[in-house]
Amino acid sequence: MLADPIAPADDIQLPKICAGGVYEISFQPNRKTTDSEKINSHYVPVSMTGTLMGEDLAAPDADGNTVNVDKIANPDNVVFSEDMRTLFIAEDSDKHENNYTLA
Repeated sequence: MLADPIAPADDIQLPKICAGGVYEISFQPNRKTTDSEKINSHYVPVSMTGTLMGEDLAAPDADGNTVNVDKIANPDNVVFSEDMRTLFIAEDSDKHENNYTLA
């Protein structure tokens, strides 16, 4: 999501972070396109917030981690358990020496 001046649509631009993050997206129904056409969906994103962000290291640490081990690294496979009221996030990358599952 880096700025790309030749992209056909370049509406979302974020600073580069190799560690990645988890974003919360708010949706609203009955929205319109930029051409004022109705979008027939209840899942039209209208805002996005970084909820849980990783942190790149300037240089790998002694264990070979390239991102802060106390923060997320390339989150993958996100699921919310209603029963446990817990968000589970698994990571799958080479940014941490060991991959983690966070709750």
